Amino acid sequence: MTNQEAIEILEIFNENADKLKNSRFVKWIESNALKVHMPVNPEIVKSNSFPDDEEIDAFVLTFRKFIQNNDNSIRNISKIYNEFPLSQGLKDVFDRSRSNLNGYLDSSCRAKVVGEKDLENMTSRELMDIYIYGFLSHNDPQKYKKYILIEKDELFKDFLWLEFNVILHAVFRAIYYFMHCNKRAIRELQQLNIVSQN
Repeated sequence: MTNQEAIEILEIFNENADKLKNSRFVKWIESNALKVHMPVNPEIVKSNSFPDDEEIDAFVLTFRKFIQNNDNSIRNISKIYNEFPLSQGLKDVFDRSRSNLNGYLDSSCRAKVVGEKDLENMTSRELMDIYIYGFLSHNDPQKYKKYILIEKDELFKDFLWLEFNVILHAVFRAIYYFMHCNKRAIRELQQLNIVSQN
């Protein structure tokens, strides 16, 4: 991969990150409170506060580009940070941030499905994948089965949906941070191009 190709990949990543920043989902999350209200009295209707389905669908359409194994995924741009002669400080910041994100995604999910062995000890990444690949984007048969188990849990399904929204926003915030790292990486790569042309 040439310097120019690396720059183009980082620029596309940044364009998609900016698209997420301007999405209705992010605007909703950043100006409203996610809520699940479960009244003690069964006569009172529960009230929840989430972004609407269209906002989430549109967000996930772009969001998937960052978590799937393609040129603009977080995993693949990390190769640019590892393979190109970028400043060590920038590499360290990117690696630490990526490690923090993976630590968060691989930690135990706060919401649980009690009594379902496959769902009792889910990580945040597993919950995110169940909703994205079992419901919203693809219909992976295993993840779809887990999604159906979640939907059958009348008591906790809303808490799991709330947790999914929290996870999406947390990953978005990391993506947006990576965008700022990429801007600096692009400047450094452009400088390398200038030096190599002289």
